[in-house]
Amino acid sequence: MSSNNINERLLTSTISNNSDAGHLGFRQIYQQSRPLKRPAFIVNDMTKTFIDLNKSYIYVGDNSRFQQRITWILSFQWIFYSMLVMISPIMFQSPKFECDYYNQNTYVTCQEEGVCNIINSGKGKFRIIDKDQSIASEFDLYCDKAPLVSIAQSIIFAGYFVAGLVSSWCSDRFGRRKSFLISIIIGSIATIGIGFSSNINMVMGLTFLAGFGMNGYETIILVYCSEISERRFRDISVTVLQIMWALSQVLQPTISGLVEEWRLIYIFCIGLPLLLSVALSYRYFCESPRYLASRKRYYEAREVFRFISARNNRPPYEFHLYEEIDDYNSIVTQIQDKNNIQDPQEANTSYIRPQKVFQDELQRQTNFLDLVKSKKIIKITLVMCYFWFTRYFTYFSLLFSIRNFGDELQKNFQILAIIEVLSALVSIPLKLRLTRKKAIKHSMLMMIIFSFFSAVIEIPPECRYIGSFCIAKEAVILFAIILKFAIVFFTVILMTYTSEAFPTVLRSQGQGICMIVGSIGSSLAPLAQNLEIHPLYFTTILGFFGYLLTLSLDENQNMDDFIQENQQQQQKQDIPLQVINPNNNAPQ
Repeated sequence: MSSNNINERLLTSTISNNSDAGHLGFRQIYQQSRPLKRPAFIVNDMTKTFIDLNKSYIYVGDNSRFQQRITWILSFQWIFYSMLVMISPIMFQSPKFECDYYNQNTYVTCQEEGVCNIINSGKGKFRIIDKDQSIASEFDLYCDKAPLVSIAQSIIFAGYFVAGLVSSWCSDRFGRRKSFLISIIIGSIATIGIGFSSNINMVMGLTFLAGFGMNGYETIILVYCSEISERRFRDISVTVLQIMWALSQVLQPTISGLVEEWRLIYIFCIGLPLLLSVALSYRYFCESPRYLASRKRYYEAREVFRFISARNNRPPYEFHLYEEIDDYNSIVTQIQDKNNIQDPQEANTSYIRPQKVFQDELQRQTNFLDLVKSKKIIKITLVMCYFWFTRYFTYFSLLFSIRNFGDELQKNFQILAIIEVLSALVSIPLKLRLTRKKAIKHSMLMMIIFSFFSAVIEIPPECRYIGSFCIAKEAVILFAIILKFAIVFFTVILMTYTSEAFPTVLRSQGQGICMIVGSIGSSLAPLAQNLEIHPLYFTTILGFFGYLLTLSLDENQNMDDFIQENQQQQQKQDIPLQVINPNNNAPQ
């Protein structure tokens, strides 16, 4: 069949905005003068060779210059995204009070409980000494208004919930690149708007919008990282992002110490850097080849591979994709062995079974309902949703439990942040060495043990003051450190495993539903702090059932692009046979 079926003249190159066409001079001469790196494999005639997507990624280079540049840009953005989410305890920390119990104009440091007593009794006076340093201080979120703190901290995860629904649809409808660019623009502008809020309702509304935008960005980026290169890059890139997430937390106490006003932190330390980074993403990011191939936009997918190959200093990519073979030949013939023919009268007859390589079913738009149309996909979806709920609930339960470890809030916050950085670094060799299933199982076991010990040990009231020392407090902090390592290791494995588990045509929907369920866990984490039972007890229970679910996991070797069970079902449908008589070689 003629290659005109591809309609290359009607397709616009995905990388037209990302290439260096037209930029002549030293840079172009330098790039052309560099010796090309040897590809992973060589064929006699690339233009007549069809290879699959996995081989294409291997040829253009895995974890090379192009992928490394993508990783560094994402790392920069991830730092400020982490700051938006994780700085919440500092932004909403309780006001610092001074009380005059006897109306003698003699103020002494007091706790929120003393202030509430003054308000209820009408005797005495109090004042806030850090009015502009936190949202709770400026908008009087104490005593009767104290529950608004938990609600305001949870509202960002409500944005996560909605983003999981919308971002996956946009990702499939408009493409990965355009969708995450729109998401980060929404999130960064909303974050800047928080800094200009005039009341707590405005803060919560814009926080919801910031969570919506940035979680949509996270959902799509995790899919993008899994589709832009091969297995090694997927392992390293997600771990690097987790390191940046943790590194941001190490910097947060320092930033909040240098920039005391919370409004300036939201505007200049989070929102503006995120907004400015959009230019880098627009310049250097291209569309996902897997996404383009899943939409049968093969010419564009090949153009992206050519772009990546040039960026990685590999020989030009001139292959055709195996997925587009039906554009050159509408049918392929499968010769059936005569030994497999059940009718003995036809034992001397050879059969040729025409069948389409890729069914039209694979080109249609997918949605969330496709997650429940296959037993395999249903199992993957349910298990991954449970894991993501456990991951988010455990992570944020530990974050909001820091205040239970004593009054040294910023010190404990920074200790756990440093541990998170180290844990992410250690997880790189562990992730490359262990199988996905074994890594998830070990991390779940650690979460069970150390969340239980962190919850069961009580810190005496006299040990909560700054500078105090007691074995119980130090033991709880030690167990919390090990629990943090388990959560981080579980997270970096889960991020990669989830994207690998879903086929390309359902990957954004699968990641989106996991984010939706995860956002429920995030929203419940701050609210669980108000219960009489320690929230880490729930983590112990979640970890136990999660460990049992790991026994049913499969190892992810190669990523699927289509729903395999549906494809096999299509191939099993009855198709008329063409019979060739071996005696006269003429079809009957």
